[in-house]
Amino acid sequence: MPKPVELPQLTDLASEVPARRIGVIRFLWPSIRACLDAGHTVRAVQARLNADGLSIPYSTLCWAIASLRKSGPANERSAPPKVGEIRTPKPGGSDPLANLHRIVQSRPGFEYNGTMSDEELFGKK
Repeated sequence: MPKPVELPQLTDLASEVPARRIGVIRFLWPSIRACLDAGHTVRAVQARLNADGLSIPYSTLCWAIASLRKSGPANERSAPPKVGEIRTPKPGGSDPLANLHRIVQSRPGFEYNGTMSDEELFGKK
């Protein structure tokens, strides 16, 4: 079990709203995604953000949403460690080519790899 380290300044920073627009959109992404999943339009979300005092142009919001969706569940990174917690890599290795080996072994159809001689392949002349 990793030993927690006290980092109050970093903990406070993690709970603050970022200064840049893209940072604000990332910070609010779970709420924005929930609104979009509920069937609301991007235009309605942008209007509500403007009403709350966040002036974000529609084009910027569309771009940011597309970017965040692209890096969505399929490409989601593992959850970041809590502030002050240090992770150590898991023991044991993983085979980075395991997926390739599995695909090559179960490939459907005919595959000629060039190991047979012409005589074996076509018979004697």
